[in-house]
Amino acid sequence: MAARSHRPFTAGERALLERFIEAGEFRDEAAFEEFAIRRALAQLRLRELRELRASRPPRRVSRERILRETRRVRRQMWREHESAPLP
Repeated sequence: MAARSHRPFTAGERALLERFIEAGEFRDEAAFEEFAIRRALAQLRLRELRELRASRPPRRVSRERILRETRRVRRQMWREHESAPLP
């Protein structure tokens, strides 16, 4: 598949991009383009997963499993919170 060049940014888009670069969100235009491509690919993958999930019958999950998983996530979040440096 051949790469296509993107359309040029409009004046408004260019100004917005420059503000993001000045604010430190992106190093330069190439970093923004890489971010945009990765985000687009992630959205496509998410759509594929949602379509796959919709095509399968729902899975039965027990209440105990939900509680166990919730406790595990809470413990993990607490450990990360405790180990985070103070601002």
